[in-house]
Amino acid sequence: MPVLLALLLGFQHALSMLAGIITPPIIIAGQGGANLDGETAQYLVSTSLIVCGILSSVQISRFHVYRSSYYVGTGLISVVGTSFASRLCFPSIFDPHMSVPRALGQV
Repeated sequence: MPVLLALLLGFQHALSMLAGIITPPIIIAGQGGANLDGETAQYLVSTSLIVCGILSSVQISRFHVYRSSYYVGTGLISVVGTSFASRLCFPSIFDPHMSVPRALGQV
C-alpha cells in the first residue's frame, strides 16, 4: 500500500473514531437528560477524550502481571471508546420520579 494512501486512510479512521468518542457525552450533557451548561459539557467531552486515550494506550501495549501468567492489554491496535448503551438509563438517573421501565418506554 502506498504511504500516502495509508496516511489518508489513517486520518479518515482517526476522524471517525473522534466522532464516536465525543458524541455520547454531547448527547448526555444536552438533551440526554442532564441539561448541563456549556462548560460542564466541554469538561465531559475532554474527560471522554483523555480517558479513551489512556485506556487505548493500555489496551495497545501488553503488560505482564507480576508472578502470574496473565497480561493486561491485548498488544493489538484497538481503540477503547465510549458507548451509547448507557444512554437508556440516563433519564431515570437524572429524574428521580422516573422509573427504569418508564424511562425505557415500557409503561
